[in-house]
This record gives sequence, C-alpha cells and structure tokens, in this order.
Amino acid sequence: MSEIDDLDAAFERAALSSGILPPGEYAVRVEAAAARKSPRKGTHGLKLRLRIEHGPNAGRVLSADLWFTEGEAARITTETLEMLGLSNLKPSQILALRDWSGFPWVWARVEHKLRNGRTFVEVRSFRRPDPSLPEFSGDQR
Repeated sequence: MSEIDDLDAAFERAALSSGILPPGEYAVRVEAAAARKSPRKGTHGLKLRLRIEHGPNAGRVLSADLWFTEGEAARITTETLEMLGLSNLKPSQILALRDWSGFPWVWARVEHKLRNGRTFVEVRSFRRPDPSLPEFSGDQR
C-alpha cells in the first residue's frame, strides 16, 4: 500500500469512528421530500431524504438538495428527477407523496466537505444501477 492509500485508509477509519459516513457510492432510495429555499439567493428546490438500502450502512439517512434554477443546475435536477422516477410529477405532487416504495433505488456518490470548521457529508451526484447486473452488485458500502 502506498503512503497515499495509507492516508485514505486512516481518514476512512477516523470517519467511521466518528460516525461520519465514509465517502463512496451508496445504494439509496428516496423516502421523503421537503420544500427548500436557499437563504442566500432565495432559490426554490427540494430536499430529498435518502435511506441507504444495502451494506454495513443500511438504514442510515442522507439528504440531497435539488435546485430549481437555470443552467447546469436545472439539467442536473431534471436528470435526477428522471432517475428517481419523479420526472412526470410537479414539485407539489412530489411533496404530497407518502408511499415511496415503488420508486427505484439509485447510486448516490457521497463526499466530505469542510465548511466553517465542520465536516459534513454531501451527496454530489446520482447514477442509475447497471441493469445487466444483479441488484446491489458491486455495492461498496
């Protein structure tokens, strides 16, 4: 193992011991949504509550923000809603959902961010599972 690999492994052990979810990809499913408004710019969006479906971290909860703005963020929001099976619903309909069991799971890429001296977990992107592989094949976490 290289010094860089040792450093990464030490960071992951420290994150685990502190209860912080390690960086990586997790199989997640949406279990709730809430309206969100950016305090800085006033941008409207959705905060998704995600539950990890498989592996040692199964049952842990993450959140991800989707913003209704123009440009690249709009493309990302549209693609994410499609992946999650929500593209045919208006935001008000998404907020009214109570049963999320019929919606697909997706991979969520998680990173650590440092802001104002605090480390927090951030969902950076989503991707669909590979349909040619069995469900949860290759799950890192």
